[in-house]
Amino acid sequence: MYEGNNPIALQSRTWMVNALIALMEERQYQKITIMDICKKADLSRQTFYNIYSEKDDVLRYYFRNLFREEPYNLELRGRLKLSDITDLFSKFLVEQDTLLKLMVKNNLEGIIFEEMSASVSTCTTGATPCNQYATHKYGNAFFTGALTQTLICWFKDPERITSEELSELLYKILTGNYYEICK
Repeated sequence: MYEGNNPIALQSRTWMVNALIALMEERQYQKITIMDICKKADLSRQTFYNIYSEKDDVLRYYFRNLFREEPYNLELRGRLKLSDITDLFSKFLVEQDTLLKLMVKNNLEGIIFEEMSASVSTCTTGATPCNQYATHKYGNAFFTGALTQTLICWFKDPERITSEELSELLYKILTGNYYEICK
């Protein structure tokens, strides 16, 4: 996937992202071809393959770029409290509602997981106790898996709770104040 700063390539990326999202609103992701994306974006296949390797890369780019920007870039926010993270996650669900719904509907949760995992890993590397780096990846897997599965559940629930209620619920679960489990 292209990682340069050429303004024309960056603009082409944006057009392809917008084209893919528009096409996903019309039909199933699996039925969308590279040619469909190029036609909708008014770009050549050559341009597509100069920037991306495959269709999934368009969505990966979108989330990677999104997670680098404020307010979603956890690394830019400094030392975060757990409530900051659960609030930010709920805000993310609301602000990215259309695309996330489409991705869940099209079974593209793996892309969401991969990009959230990379973002969480960047943030938590500095927050991991210095003697715990060997287990860092397990903590990230647990945390990212929990958030991704919560996202999937929330979007599939026809009577879902509000994003604020979800934030509070996640906070209670992650702080051990939700389940009453006897030791």
